[in-house]
Amino acid sequence: AKMCNSLLQLQAFLLFALDISFIHIHKLFFRYINFSNYFNAPFYDIRSQITEFVFGDKVQHIPAYLCSGMEKLTSVTIPNSVTDIGDYAFLGCSLLTTIDYAGTREQWKKIDKSEIWNDDSNIKIIHCTDGEIVL
Repeated sequence: AKMCNSLLQLQAFLLFALDISFIHIHKLFFRYINFSNYFNAPFYDIRSQITEFVFGDKVQHIPAYLCSGMEKLTSVTIPNSVTDIGDYAFLGCSLLTTIDYAGTREQWKKIDKSEIWNDDSNIKIIHCTDGEIVL
């Protein structure tokens, strides 16, 4: 697995860069965690520096507000293990126009996500293994 080379590239298989074991230890519990706003979300202090976010293949849940406010975010990779995406997960990610999804279009459609998972972002296309979904 590729490791973080700088704050500009985060590997979310760690999910919390300072605690490598978090996703393994809290995997089942974490599924139910959502942040109440982007001030409470991890990476708040460094969010303006993050350009790439790669979720590892064991991640099942993308919490509410997790990537919100990441103004320079241009690349997100989501594994097919993800089953739900929280509200406002990509709020304010104005440079993010596409998401790379490591599953099929049918799998993407089955992910539990509200109408506001990508609110106030510019995400227009989901690149899947079998084609694209235009939002």
